Amino acid sequence: MKLWELKIDDYQQLKEDVHLIRESVFVCEQNINRAIEFDHQDTYCTHVVLYHQKKAVGTGRINSIGKIGRVCVLKEYRGKQYGKALMKALEGHGKDNDCDQVHLHAQEGVIPFYEKIGYGKEGSIFAEAGISHQRMAKKF
Repeated sequence: MKLWELKIDDYQQLKEDVHLIRESVFVCEQNINRAIEFDHQDTYCTHVVLYHQKKAVGTGRINSIGKIGRVCVLKEYRGKQYGKALMKALEGHGKDNDCDQVHLHAQEGVIPFYEKIGYGKEGSIFAEAGISHQRMAKKF
């Protein structure tokens, strides 16, 4: 029996769960300003929410040109391969929508995670929302 499931939909359909997870991870845990975290791009993206026994525990988004963002998993659910499942769903959506690659801005601390799942570094480290990031991409 699978303990988790994924939903892929537009922002309006998943907004409540997306906000709960990102508020916990990015705003509370990482002290990112709420005004930066919840931006106008949300309405233009497809969102994925991962549920563990019907509780929303992870999320991410992808836009029409293959930029993945806001990928996160609640602290107590990390290390269970949920981040990998979210990324697989986001990448699949990109492929299904004719993207020949996907890219993202990885926080410096999670670069090894993205490298393990096939992403390569592009350019130099830069600051975004006061946190060091690295642009990374994966070609299909």
